[in-house]
Amino acid sequence: MKKEFTLVGIGEILFDLFDEEEVPGGAPFNFAYYAGSLGMNGVVASRIGCDEYGRRLLNDVVPSRGMTTDYLQQDDGFPTGTVNVRLDEAGNADYEIVQNVAWDQLEMTPELKKLAHQTDAVSFGTLAQRTEKARKTIDEFVEIARDEHAMVLLDINLREDYYTADLLRRCCLQADILKMNEAELIIARTLLGAEGLSDEEFLVNLIQTYHMEIVCLTLGPEGCILHTAHDRVVSPGFEVKVKDTVGAGDAFSAGLLVKFLEGAGLRDMARYANLCGAYLASQHGAVPPLSRDILEEFGRQFER
Repeated sequence: MKKEFTLVGIGEILFDLFDEEEVPGGAPFNFAYYAGSLGMNGVVASRIGCDEYGRRLLNDVVPSRGMTTDYLQQDDGFPTGTVNVRLDEAGNADYEIVQNVAWDQLEMTPELKKLAHQTDAVSFGTLAQRTEKARKTIDEFVEIARDEHAMVLLDINLREDYYTADLLRRCCLQADILKMNEAELIIARTLLGAEGLSDEEFLVNLIQTYHMEIVCLTLGPEGCILHTAHDRVVSPGFEVKVKDTVGAGDAFSAGLLVKFLEGAGLRDMARYANLCGAYLASQHGAVPPLSRDILEEFGRQFER
């Protein structure tokens, strides 16, 4: 077994703009950061503007977290992505995603194509495919990675109205693992014409229809459900004081894929992914300090 796998998050990189601070984020970047923090080679593939936010990502944020900037394309015609984030009293986030930004212009390059051939796993979502140019790039990257037998995780990440039924079907056909939350399940079931199915029936239907290895339904503080063609695991969550939920789902995805690549069983995968998500929810912002040691220490409080 390889000691270090290359896990790529492809799509959006941006700054989450809270009331009083600016925090780097974007699901692919968050995923890659968490994968790297858990001992893998975490790589983000995205596009940034030639502006102050872009310079901060290129010269400070990404390299300071031990990640390469080789796959951050620069665009002199579009600004770096930003998202206006509002938190409710429980720390749950609501997002206003700015349009016409650099990651909408992500393009296939020789460097990006080479990375696709070298990756062991890739995480992608629907949000970064809101423009045709970015969609074609991500689609090509994922197809190359699949041909090289990389694991493909689809975090459907349904935001605002940046998705269609056709896009979701296409993405599902590419995915080995699908992750969604309860709100996304309701939308996906409608988009895919499965309104008459219960939650459980819908998860099974996804596996059968799209030949996925794992379908994962996250339940927030209640944990998650993992489904395969032959097994089902319900894994309880961890009770924490929530600072905010930004990045928690991406940490869950990273933990899940890391454990999958390491050959863990379904129950261990679920528990570890839940622990990663809970840790992020207990922190502020999407990229707090994280390591296996930090996560192990965090988990000890639940063993008492």
